[in-house]
Amino acid sequence: MSHLKPWALAPFELLEHAEMHLKGNSDFDKRMALVSFDNSIESSISTYLLLNPTQRNGQQFQKTDVEKWLFNYHSKIEFIEHFVLQVLKKQMEVERDDIVFYHGLRNELYHKGNGFVPAEIHVQGIRKAAFWVFSILFNIQDVNRILLQKSNDSFSSKQYEASSVSPENAFLEIFSNFKKEFNDLLETKSKISNDEIKSSVTEVLREIAQSNPNILPNQTISLLEKAGEIRNTIIQGKTIDETPLELKNINSQLAQLGEKINSSLRAYQKQVVDAAIQATTNAIDNKNNKIGIVLQPVGSGLGISLLSFILTIKTNPATKHLPILVLCDRSETREQLYYTLVKTLGDDADLAIIATDRISLISSLSLKQPKIIFTTIQLTRLGNQTILTDKECLVVGYSVQPPNEFERMTPKAFFITFTSALPANRNAFGNIIANYEFNQAVQDGFLLPIKVERRFLKNISDLHKGQLTSKEFCLLAQDILSHFELRQKQCSGKGFIIVPSIEFGNQLYQEFLQLGSKKISIENINSSISPEIRSVLYKRFNDENDNLFLIITTGSGLMGIDFPLLNVAYITNSVSEQNILQIISRICRPYKNKENALVIDYVGVDWKKFDTRFSIAL
Repeated sequence: MSHLKPWALAPFELLEHAEMHLKGNSDFDKRMALVSFDNSIESSISTYLLLNPTQRNGQQFQKTDVEKWLFNYHSKIEFIEHFVLQVLKKQMEVERDDIVFYHGLRNELYHKGNGFVPAEIHVQGIRKAAFWVFSILFNIQDVNRILLQKSNDSFSSKQYEASSVSPENAFLEIFSNFKKEFNDLLETKSKISNDEIKSSVTEVLREIAQSNPNILPNQTISLLEKAGEIRNTIIQGKTIDETPLELKNINSQLAQLGEKINSSLRAYQKQVVDAAIQATTNAIDNKNNKIGIVLQPVGSGLGISLLSFILTIKTNPATKHLPILVLCDRSETREQLYYTLVKTLGDDADLAIIATDRISLISSLSLKQPKIIFTTIQLTRLGNQTILTDKECLVVGYSVQPPNEFERMTPKAFFITFTSALPANRNAFGNIIANYEFNQAVQDGFLLPIKVERRFLKNISDLHKGQLTSKEFCLLAQDILSHFELRQKQCSGKGFIIVPSIEFGNQLYQEFLQLGSKKISIENINSSISPEIRSVLYKRFNDENDNLFLIITTGSGLMGIDFPLLNVAYITNSVSEQNILQIISRICRPYKNKENALVIDYVGVDWKKFDTRFSIAL
């Protein structure tokens, strides 16, 4: 079979583009040929996996397997190996290791821009791989012959472009671009830590449109649903009902929506990262070890700002020689940031490592090749005052409170922190260099306004002291549970209860157990619980289908919690301004039918002093 199906045109165009450059003699042509052949391999696999089984000659795959294979480039190549060996029962004409090697060369060009010229043997090698992958997936016996035939039939680039701008093809092109915008959008909304990334662009954008009407208007939902139906009809080879004029109008709306996503959702983040990069290079040039503080509310992409900063610094010629030490407040945060960065680094994943003890931390900082080292602030406090390293390095804090002796432990380090609240020890990092205000984030639609409800219990003498009788603990537990059950009817979600101490939390937890709610599960999470158990509980808490709806924690336990399902916080003790900032930052993430973030104040916090910084309704 030599006829190209419509869905095979996109990867074929990449082959044609690569062949065009292969005929050139310049170094640029060799680079572009390598990149286009590599892109064709990935495009061929992605296109094939997303086809209807009828378009794959009836070949069926489990949905979970398809999602696994589509995850990244390496998993796509894993599919090819499976397809050839297990499905076709043939031998690999091009080994998996070779394709991964060629992809590594492509990354050198595409991501690092270091200007090397690929060797002829490597260009021919990836050409063979691209032709082979295309031929086995789309049942094409002789790709060379089709390329020659298209050329003889005067299948010029201009004519090809003319055919590809039909309303149907223009629609598919615009819709496929959402995949790229979709990935950026997830990053901006701090969702890339999810274990599973949804494959349906329509589903994801529909969810975000529901929870962020200021960013994506409500009519976006119906537009995306319609677009999803049209997309499915076209890729199944069926005739759509829409007239060319109607489809052209939908294309226009989709294009405008894409521009909206690309511009409004990322502008502020770019400003934050650019400011951090500029401050870092200035500080290093001037030998000023205190770079500064980046302030950004949790929920507006704080973690992604930090990772974007790290990736940029690591590729900057002036700073790439520095080891980067990323300090997190807890192991769960450390691992979340690490695995997110590893996915982004792709073939350069070995640049990032985790230090889980003081010995591995010190040895990691002394490696000849500078690494990006993720660790916890606690490890810097362990042991005696022996320095961690006497070499220059970049210390990047993520919502941490640095110990006073930290500068002595890394005497030649440059310090910067990304945080949602000013650290108590500001001297460790210096001045504020970028500040994305909470109210601005609310106005932009990234965060929700805060509503505070004062709630006093007559039969409890004084919550400020944190010492209650058994009867008072029972009354408090009953009131919280009844209020939360009512809240669930109005706005489904999850909540946390702030307590003054572990002992207070344990006693309150026992009262909840006595109440024995069948629908609502409550857990007490504190520092006495192992990191492994804590991680399991947080994972349950972040699952909207799990009945773990409430957690009890102290103020310090708020660090690192970043769950959009949170919609209510119960304050049962006097809390510091620092903890108030943490509470607000944790519950204001937009999510589905969540209209605001609710704080239930049992102790009478003075909220007036926060009015200028936060959108608070009393």
